[in-house]
Amino acid sequence: MPSPRVIRWGLSGFGPRHALYIIHQAIVILAHRDQLTTIRDRGIHFILHYTIFEKLDVACDGIGAAFQADCDAAVNTSITMPTMLPKILGGKVDPTIMALVDLASTARPVLETEYQTILAELEHRNPPAAILFKKAFRFDHEFNNAVACMTRGKWGRIQLDNIHSGLKYIRENVPEMSVDIHYSHEVVDVDFSNRTRPRLVVSWVGESSRRSYDFDFVSFAHGTPLSSPLKPNVASKAYSLTPNHDTLREYLRECGVLDDKLQLIPGKKIACTGLSLSFYDYATLLLAFLPGFQLDNSPTGFTFHGSHAAEYKDLLTVISRADRGPAPPRTGLDMNWRGGGRFFFSARDMHVLRLQRHSNWLPIAYEFLEAHIGRSLHKVPRQVNSHRTIAEYMTSYRDDNHMYLNKEGITETDLLRAGYHAFGFGTGIAVDVDDAEEKLLQEAPITRNGRFGLPMMTASGFEMSSPDSHNSTQENIEFFKRWEDLRLFLSASPVVIHNTVAEMFTTGIATHQKGKFDEIDISPTTGKVIFQGQEFDALLAPMLMKRENDPILNLTRRFVKEVVPGVPEYGKGGFFKTKDGKPINAFDGGMGGWGTTLPSNGRTVGARWHGLTTSHLSATEYSTQHAYHTLALAIALCLHPDESPIETVTDVFHATLPEPKEFDDEVNSFRSDWEDLQDRHFFLRLAARLAGDNAERYYGISNHIFSKDTRDRFIRQLRGQEKAVYDTLKREFVRKEYDPPTCQQYEARFAGYTTPQYEAILHEIFRRAEMQASLPERSTTKMEFDPHHQPGFFLARL
Repeated sequence: MPSPRVIRWGLSGFGPRHALYIIHQAIVILAHRDQLTTIRDRGIHFILHYTIFEKLDVACDGIGAAFQADCDAAVNTSITMPTMLPKILGGKVDPTIMALVDLASTARPVLETEYQTILAELEHRNPPAAILFKKAFRFDHEFNNAVACMTRGKWGRIQLDNIHSGLKYIRENVPEMSVDIHYSHEVVDVDFSNRTRPRLVVSWVGESSRRSYDFDFVSFAHGTPLSSPLKPNVASKAYSLTPNHDTLREYLRECGVLDDKLQLIPGKKIACTGLSLSFYDYATLLLAFLPGFQLDNSPTGFTFHGSHAAEYKDLLTVISRADRGPAPPRTGLDMNWRGGGRFFFSARDMHVLRLQRHSNWLPIAYEFLEAHIGRSLHKVPRQVNSHRTIAEYMTSYRDDNHMYLNKEGITETDLLRAGYHAFGFGTGIAVDVDDAEEKLLQEAPITRNGRFGLPMMTASGFEMSSPDSHNSTQENIEFFKRWEDLRLFLSASPVVIHNTVAEMFTTGIATHQKGKFDEIDISPTTGKVIFQGQEFDALLAPMLMKRENDPILNLTRRFVKEVVPGVPEYGKGGFFKTKDGKPINAFDGGMGGWGTTLPSNGRTVGARWHGLTTSHLSATEYSTQHAYHTLALAIALCLHPDESPIETVTDVFHATLPEPKEFDDEVNSFRSDWEDLQDRHFFLRLAARLAGDNAERYYGISNHIFSKDTRDRFIRQLRGQEKAVYDTLKREFVRKEYDPPTCQQYEARFAGYTTPQYEAILHEIFRRAEMQASLPERSTTKMEFDPHHQPGFFLARL
């Protein structure tokens, strides 16, 4: 048997995406080992060799910026569940390595065994995180992994152990892979002149010498460098480090803000930039130094003593543009609807709304969400999620938090998050989203199978942000403004964390000041931080991510096709393209896929995975799909070494697609749904106009929405002014013809393949490998897909 072909991958960065990718790659290989053995025995044999360049050291493997081991800030989400289902793998994979991508299973024994130690440490370093940790354990001390439960540092340390165990397992059990990690190295340049042999130029961190490496494939997931939001002279005076009790204590002490007992001194002033989750990270750490903040066994988990609150009035001033509210609390944990009344925006409705080409689907869906919330909470739609001052937001959120913690009923925040969550993942309003999805899958298997969840999220803004979009700039701005609101609610803060911050505002300890970060300066007389005439003793300024700071993204511009300058045009699976549109064996999972906002008109263009590179869930999904793709590419490269393996896999994928008529029949079966949805959309607007601020009237009118007969009956009885309102709206309302996509247009929306599609691709490419390997002239034979393939039958072109 000839020696195996070594297929060389170069990886830039070894954070969560690439670390989980390596382990998932081993799992995919193990799941397909029988088939790999079959084609190996017939002469198709390869080893995947990974050369990884990571600018940090071994202690940071698989952690990235979010989960640094010294981070004392709390996570905002439950532990990510594995995406590879046992039924997909057929039970062929050793449970030992499967457990390493199931963070909940490896975290449970650690957290349960170390419960008292962890709790005591959190009470000292981050008291709100201690509340979070306690509430993650039921009365029987059993760990509940369905809620946020620990600090990001603890998460990172557990994941680090998993990654190292995974690398050890691969060395000992997966000879089809080899991994070589170069620490303190970073990629400083690229060369894609040869699109099938990409080159990385690498340097030791801090040194000028360079070395070039050629690969069969390269992948970029090195994170985006963070930068201060402040002017350089101000940034040097600010605390912008990873949220950590020890470093924050030393900073506050140097600023003269702490007394000898390490308590905050009354009368001192601290400023903080932004109202995102990063602000919550810093604010909760401050509470370790605040007298009067006491943990207890109440539903909220703490008490603020009033006398201390008065002493520390206006201690913290939060500076932001205030063009949207602060990060909301996570009072809703899933997509299932808990509001009252009947529903009139189903999974099928959402599906047809998103099937429609150039659909401004999110603002329309949001109108239905407003209506459902209004009917549930006795409001009219415009009273839902209304804009408020930051103090008003925090007061209402505190009330929502208390209702949630005391189990007193549903809240507006709960319903907003459930609706946004459902919409982002591609479904409508339902008590049981899983059941609704199962029914829809039976009705639309071609356009639905494997789409629900992150695949729909990534597809959400593609058409709207395409340069070929038929949507107006105003529609584009409206869509992405609503998209940012959706992301804000999805990445919400855990209730017990949020509640401590909200209490800081409602007790007067924290206040908000509207302004821009570049207004913050240093006083020339006192040397203190100054903002709008007020001096501060300390400044907390979380770092920001900016796609412009990604050096590799900038370096690729010489070689890759762009949507607009600085925004790559990606192929399916996340590969770069040459200037003339041919695939480059180089994959990206970073902020290039976020797109950009044009300064000339505010339009967002090039959004492929907008805002979806920073979560652990997206890293897990990415790594799984990338592992499937890698295996297909490896076989393709062995089958046709002189051709582009990406093009080979793409050809295989196209061959597995349904016949055009099958696809058209399915999407056209939703035509009547589209017409009825437009009727209901019009009727919702009519109800809102007729009702004004009368919630009871709104509820009564909207009760007629559920059928064409009841809607028409209501409209027929309109008289006088109400009939004039109807006539005006009828003229204003723009009905659109149903315009579903072709199969190719639909697939273009999705940044990657779905898991069922990868399974079909691998099934077909293994079949071709088995058949081609058995032919006398293997290297000159090209297989043709036979849609009617039966075992033992194939077509070949010689």
